[in-house]
Amino acid sequence: TNAGKSTLMTRLTGEDVYCADKLFATLDTKTSDFQLANGQRVLLSDTVGFIDKLPHHLVASFHATLEEVRQARLLLHVVDASEERAVQQLETVHRVLEDELDINDYEELIVFNKIDAVADPVELSILRERYPRHVAVSALTGEGVEGLRQAILDFAERSRCIVELELDAADGRTLAELARVGEVLETEYEGSVARIRVSLPNEALATFERFRR
Repeated sequence: TNAGKSTLMTRLTGEDVYCADKLFATLDTKTSDFQLANGQRVLLSDTVGFIDKLPHHLVASFHATLEEVRQARLLLHVVDASEERAVQQLETVHRVLEDELDINDYEELIVFNKIDAVADPVELSILRERYPRHVAVSALTGEGVEGLRQAILDFAERSRCIVELELDAADGRTLAELARVGEVLETEYEGSVARIRVSLPNEALATFERFRR
């Protein structure tokens, strides 16, 4: 916690999010959206941070908030790179997620924040070498944020698939579900048949497999 998540969210979305230099400045989940370079809009949720040996009564109260983590396609794990205990704090988050909250299957991108405040560049280099799947940024100055946007875009593009579906034009429920979970690129009607070209997240492909052409 206090790693700069809310400041980073403000930097990415342009929306004001409450920020304070203290633990648990964010207790409720706030969700905003922003647009990637390819025009795709993504939802970004700012959730509560963690501390080591999180009290059990707090774990219980955070379960509803952290349901956002279960539903997320990509977890941006924000770490204060200027903190001398950065590794311990990073591993604490992994332990709380996996052991206390039973969240084991998640796609993670580590975001080393506050690189403008790092006192020893060598320590930052060691940190970056230890965790190769990362982006280093300063939410305060904006340094590295474009690289983060690109990393999110890369993930979004490799985790989606464009498919062609054929279904009953009167099947409003399926049409609505396609619009909710995917991006409809093209729709053609021929009599009672709707032919749809849609970009879907990989995890949703099985749901619509029976409609594949």
